[in-house]
Amino acid sequence: MKIPSNMKSLVAILRSNEIAAEIEAYCDASPDILGQIRLIESTVADAPSIINGGADIVVIETGDAAQTDITALEQLCAYVSRGGSFIVIMNEPSSEVMRRLFRAGVTDVLSTPVNAAELAAALNAAHGRKIETPAQAASASGKIITVVKTAGGVGATTLAANLGGALASMVEGKVALVDLDIQFGQIATALDVRPRMTVLDAVRAGARLDPILLASTFTEHDSGLQILAAPGDITPLEAVTDQFIDRLFMHLRAVAAVSIIEVPAAWTQWIGNALDKSDRVIPVAEASVRSAAGAARINQSFIDFGLTGLNLHLIVNKYEKTIENNERAKRIGDIFLARPAGVVRLDVRTAQDAADRGLLFSAVSQKSLAAKDIETNARNIAGALGLSVRSEPAAAPPLARILGGRTGSRGRAQ
Repeated sequence: MKIPSNMKSLVAILRSNEIAAEIEAYCDASPDILGQIRLIESTVADAPSIINGGADIVVIETGDAAQTDITALEQLCAYVSRGGSFIVIMNEPSSEVMRRLFRAGVTDVLSTPVNAAELAAALNAAHGRKIETPAQAASASGKIITVVKTAGGVGATTLAANLGGALASMVEGKVALVDLDIQFGQIATALDVRPRMTVLDAVRAGARLDPILLASTFTEHDSGLQILAAPGDITPLEAVTDQFIDRLFMHLRAVAAVSIIEVPAAWTQWIGNALDKSDRVIPVAEASVRSAAGAARINQSFIDFGLTGLNLHLIVNKYEKTIENNERAKRIGDIFLARPAGVVRLDVRTAQDAADRGLLFSAVSQKSLAAKDIETNARNIAGALGLSVRSEPAAAPPLARILGGRTGSRGRAQ
């Protein structure tokens, strides 16, 4: 049957009446989905004839992972049309089975008993997924911002998460937040999300990684932010390569209007590559001697790696307005040859409440100092990157006024 261009086809091959009922209800509530649901025992064996060459969304329930022909499932991916979504539901899949399925092209693996919310999230992701052509990928114009901490405890993770949430609320298009701190990344914890997939899943995809597969690795936050979390276990930095960074950045530009990357407090070739490919680099500092010392080391690393053309957007976090702090902030700016572009004022109550509850500052209080400053910084960055925003920019933050409202950058103009 020919599917109208404004419709998507869904084929579900299931063993469970309960899952069939959930998917049927989903299709009934989605007028642009034409669903076909089959209840049979030999789901994997009969799937090729039922799918009949391809579908936009394929859901297959296999039973126990240990008794499933994984090779047959891998081969079944060839029956799913290019850009289609392939959701596998099975009992107790091991990490090795999941790796094999993701490498083969499966976009989601759900464990039974299936949580209704997880099934709905997988179907929503499949429903919203668009087929990317090579021409579209080549012309992708999404922007990438990389966050660098000048010292431990300056709040880089918190700033990255809140900046991402603010951008997600104001710009047209998707906003991604990627935690490349594969040893100690805390973005998932900071935002109280439980990702099914992490950066390692994208790494393991190798050359198969494309915009569609990358989008399937995201976990959506309540704010609309698309999160690719760091792995739960400490992972050697060598697990990430220059080739992966090249693929990741290319495909991030295709799937998101803007992506925020947090990198680890370490220096390897791939971190230098990530910084070099970024449209903006945000060093996060605080007005302290310790942060100034860290800024000097980072700046020297920029020089050592030949990264003298970075577009810097220095943000001073946890800022208290005093003459001494203003001088320290200016000193850090001098180190980077870039005046501080913005601040986030010290707001202990909001920050502590947000940390304890896994919330964004704006979710604690939109009128808090921290939330207002985050929004201002987000609008300033969106304007500098030429992103389309939904309303007028807010007033400049206090430190920018103190320093004359000038933002410095070195190298190429954006």
